[in-house]
Amino acid sequence: MEAAGLVVVRLADLPPAEAITRTLQDVELVAVQGWQPPYRLTVAHGAGETLDVHALRTAVPDIREAATLAQVMGLRLDVEVDEGEGLLLRAWTVEK
Repeated sequence: MEAAGLVVVRLADLPPAEAITRTLQDVELVAVQGWQPPYRLTVAHGAGETLDVHALRTAVPDIREAATLAQVMGLRLDVEVDEGEGLLLRAWTVEK
């Protein structure tokens, strides 16, 4: 491989990726295709900003529960997004 100019790099040897996470408060989530894979969502922030993201697959049940609680009980919905990867990492509710 070296003769061909290729280099093998182990993932463990790479520096950790810098996640650009941001917490948004008082948002509205819209499931673009319902709660079906690939879990595409639109996050509408009160400042007029919208983000198109995908829910982190392992966090989908908690995100769906928080969004439902916020809608049914009139709670504020806050989320954490990784803008670099376009992922919704988690969601939680807060009393208004």
